[in-house]
Amino acid sequence: MIKFGDIKYERPDYDKLKVRLRETINVVNNSSDEKEITQAIREFNKEREHAETMAGLALIRYYLDGTNESFSEEFMYCAPQSESFDSSPLFEAIANSSYKTTFEKMYGPFLLEAEMKKAALHTAGEEFVKEEQNALAQCHKFVSEMLFDYDGEKISETRLGILANSDDPDVRRRARYARKKGYADNAKKIGEYLKRAVIARDKLAKANGFDNYLDYVNIRMKRFSYGEKELTQFCENVKKYITPLTAGNNDEIRKRLGLEKLTSDDNGIYFPDGNAKPLGDAKFVRKQAQKMFDDISPEFGEMYRRMNENDYFNIELSDTKVTGLGFAAEIYDPRISYIFGNFLNDADSVATFLHENGHAIQQQLSMNRFDLMELYSQVQDLSEVPSKTMEQISYEYADLFFGDDAGKYIQGHITEVLNEIGNYCMFYEFETFVYTHPYADIREWNDKFNELSDIYNPGIEYINPELREQGCVMCMNSNVFSFPRYLITYSLCDLSACYLAAEFKKDKVRGAELFKKLGEIGGSMDYANSLESLGLKPAYEEEVIKEIAEYLKGALHLSEV
Repeated sequence: MIKFGDIKYERPDYDKLKVRLRETINVVNNSSDEKEITQAIREFNKEREHAETMAGLALIRYYLDGTNESFSEEFMYCAPQSESFDSSPLFEAIANSSYKTTFEKMYGPFLLEAEMKKAALHTAGEEFVKEEQNALAQCHKFVSEMLFDYDGEKISETRLGILANSDDPDVRRRARYARKKGYADNAKKIGEYLKRAVIARDKLAKANGFDNYLDYVNIRMKRFSYGEKELTQFCENVKKYITPLTAGNNDEIRKRLGLEKLTSDDNGIYFPDGNAKPLGDAKFVRKQAQKMFDDISPEFGEMYRRMNENDYFNIELSDTKVTGLGFAAEIYDPRISYIFGNFLNDADSVATFLHENGHAIQQQLSMNRFDLMELYSQVQDLSEVPSKTMEQISYEYADLFFGDDAGKYIQGHITEVLNEIGNYCMFYEFETFVYTHPYADIREWNDKFNELSDIYNPGIEYINPELREQGCVMCMNSNVFSFPRYLITYSLCDLSACYLAAEFKKDKVRGAELFKKLGEIGGSMDYANSLESLGLKPAYEEEVIKEIAEYLKGALHLSEV
């Protein structure tokens, strides 16, 4: 097994890959030999996997050090090339050939349907994709290099993030003020980058025949049988059933902390003696996670061991990494995943690491089953179910990471699930405003952000409202702009994860098998059919929301709500 550091990077040649794509299409169109067609498709996929592995390396190196000019240059070359590369003509050729029946027997009918609909996204506007990626890369670099004034010292956001979650209320408030002040002072510059990205996306959508970017991006997310109507109603039902629980839970937290009122400076603090803390650093957590995955399933344990022993993790603390961001990326050539994080020695860092391992196991299960890149990733609103389920499965192993604080970790994490469902609906509504008002003034965007934040976070008084009005909170959440129409997925997937984690708690063997079945689905089925195969209903249905609201109410002991 090749170690991550031994993989040699070379700039991928997307022009050459486009030539290979055309050659493969010619084989599909002109050959009557099914074995020849199958071999040609697989050889093209292998070459594309190599190119995307190189693009993945560029992304990982860039996120490991956002200040490195060389890494930035390679990322800014690869990202738009990868984003705009369109393999749908190959699938269109397959769909119109006699080979279609054989292809669907091998991979199912959904892939061809999805690729035909996705083709409408790439008819024009490659220059706008480049502008979008350029704006986002510049924003990421700018934010990565920001320093903040704390007690007369200039420190990174990573260091500030540790202080901002201190058990000492005075340290916590001063650190949070420093972070808000830094973002408020830079809100205009950050806003300019975000505006450029949004306008580029609007132009991209219209160049491809869409009324706005929302319609465009929902097709990219493979939301074919549902969309704006269902997800908007989902948000309304979250406000109806979940937000009252948030208000009640916030009041319980206020009482527990002994406060007259709960403020934004108390966000994320759940216990008077401090939140659960892991018993060790990133190295310790990586070691303990091996015990967890070995117990869940020998197969999962071996997948984790391959990543861990061959350096496919980098979650150690770094000043040049973006705070609060983690991801799992497929490394196609050796059929393995890479996990990025920035470990702040807190409960959220542990949850994030386990979350990304849920993604990594799903990715490897899909890569082991299929031989087409398009089938390795799940459809959008299924994609976070493995990761969110793994977070909740970790309740059964919390003592490995937290010892006597295990109970506090579980209680705090369930609160995070409750808050997350509402907050990501808030982001969804905010995106609706942004992409239907792409040319609005940044101040209008910020006013809408703050208005929605108040609705979805009842019972919390915002400290330093003047900084909020300048845009500090919106800009602190600038990653929302990096993943348009993605975050609502977390809300949907939290609901499904509650069911699957409950099954694991009742029967570990059956729960692990359900998780494996979920991971092996890959991109072979749409959202509703995937959930149906697991015995679940779409999470946007009202009865599902009501049922999970009752579960959360019981788990948080909110009998009076």
